[in-house]
Amino acid sequence: MSILTTDRLIITKWQAGDWQRLYAIMSDAEVMRYVGPYRPITQEEAHTFIDEKVQEQCRQEPTTWAVRRKQSDDLVGYCGYSTRTYGEYLEETEIGWLLSRQYWNQGLMTEAASAVLRYGFEAYNLDTVIASARPQNLGSLNVIKKIGMKSIGDSENPLGMPVPHFRMDRPHARKVVR
Repeated sequence: MSILTTDRLIITKWQAGDWQRLYAIMSDAEVMRYVGPYRPITQEEAHTFIDEKVQEQCRQEPTTWAVRRKQSDDLVGYCGYSTRTYGEYLEETEIGWLLSRQYWNQGLMTEAASAVLRYGFEAYNLDTVIASARPQNLGSLNVIKKIGMKSIGDSENPLGMPVPHFRMDRPHARKVVR
């Protein structure tokens, strides 16, 4: 079922058979280099990831959705929300994404993340969304900047490494002072 569409993408709910394609993407060490758990995942982890996202979908809470190419319906990655479970921004809503290596440098994730960010503010009434990426992850840092998020300085990731963090407040939202 489609959540959003962009010029080239369809952002959908997860389907049971998606675990195999997700596993193919997330078993690539280069794709997982900057994405927790910072290593290729197992088939069981791919199943678990999708099971968790389906449960979040059923509860109608912000989640991470499948990103598919409009012309072929191929799963190319994911984009969506999670609740920060560590560090300085504990309990904040964080946007994140992952893209199959064959689709890097085509602007697809900027397209998806921009649509998902707007959707979060509109459909879930989010006040603030954060994002982070390691300094070496130039692709994700470029996406973060292109979708209009503003730097809020470095904060530690789950490995204790300082990484750049960004935020965006809902347009016309009351500013939250931290």
